Amino acid sequence: MKAAFLTPDAGLPILPCMSSCSHKTLVLIRETGGKVRCRTCHLVISADELNGRFCPECYDVSHEKSYDFEPVESEGDDVTRYRCEGCGAMIEWKEEPSG
Repeated sequence: MKAAFLTPDAGLPILPCMSSCSHKTLVLIRETGGKVRCRTCHLVISADELNGRFCPECYDVSHEKSYDFEPVESEGDDVTRYRCEGCGAMIEWKEEPSG
């Protein structure tokens, strides 16, 4: 048995009836690994996207270049994530254990 859970960007669960979107165009969100978290603003970004530069969020907010990052551990869960192109909802699909 499989279960799908819809979560907005804030990570709060929502019910499928709360959206008029039928979620017909889904994009697979791949876990790339190698993510880092800014120790100032807590932004999580991939190390590839950061590419050794300063934190873009800190710079946008305070015009200060923060280079203080810590590695983020992989969640290691068995959830496949998709994003709906129509409404932007994040959809999580997890295989439920049978038995």
